[in-house]
Amino acid sequence: MKTVLLRFGAVLPFASISPAAFAEIDKGGVLNEVSDRFLTESSNWATTITDHASWLFWTLVVISMVWTFGMMALRKADIGEFFAEFTRFTITTGFFWWLLINGPGFAMDIINSLRNIAAEASGLPRGLNPSTPIDIAFDIIAKAASSYSITSPMVLSDNYGGRSSDNYLGRLV
Repeated sequence: MKTVLLRFGAVLPFASISPAAFAEIDKGGVLNEVSDRFLTESSNWATTITDHASWLFWTLVVISMVWTFGMMALRKADIGEFFAEFTRFTITTGFFWWLLINGPGFAMDIINSLRNIAAEASGLPRGLNPSTPIDIAFDIIAKAASSYSITSPMVLSDNYGGRSSDNYLGRLV
């Protein structure tokens, strides 16, 4: 009976291991799904935030207009000054209103252009994603793991064309 329990105890841990535990991890795009979800959710925010910002903007425009033209009326400015100030006020207000309405689009354009600049600077393809640094780290780990074994974990000789004082991972990359 004792040997049966011993055998059962030895086999039970192996039988209880889930096959899903041996599934291969997809190293590509670890953070891409997260960033895509955030982009989808945040695109819904843009209209709400823009609506509230517009209300605040026009409230401040009215306050500024009343103050500016009230001060001009108190100092008895002539009609030419009123038209000149009204023109300046309208152009300035229109410019900032345009910035407010097109702000979400500008933000995405800036992010995409910075991705392109980073891809050019690093020599990577144009499709630079948030998970690219993680993918590079996985590649480095895979190269490091394939270059050593249990019997010789690190080789610090001239086999790789470098001095023995060189960084081992530096030669792998």
